[in-house]
Amino acid sequence: MRTIDMILDMIEKEHPYKVPGDRDTYGKYNEGWSDAIDRVRGALQVMNSEPFEFDFSSVKSFKCRCGQKYINTGRTERSEK
Repeated sequence: MRTIDMILDMIEKEHPYKVPGDRDTYGKYNEGWSDAIDRVRGALQVMNSEPFEFDFSSVKSFKCRCGQKYINTGRTERSEK
């Protein structure tokens, strides 16, 4: 997992979000890039823990940090770990 974290850190640095003094890093693209990396990290943490099941049926929608709203598709995902 440590290698994956290092790789994600390197990828995240390609388009950093909100670097003080660098106005170019405050855009929606950088924010979305950061959100995507966060989602990958979260999914990997869950996958590396005990068996899991994501049941999205009770969630109608959610928002990421960029304010983008995602609508629930109603599917369930399982792990056999």
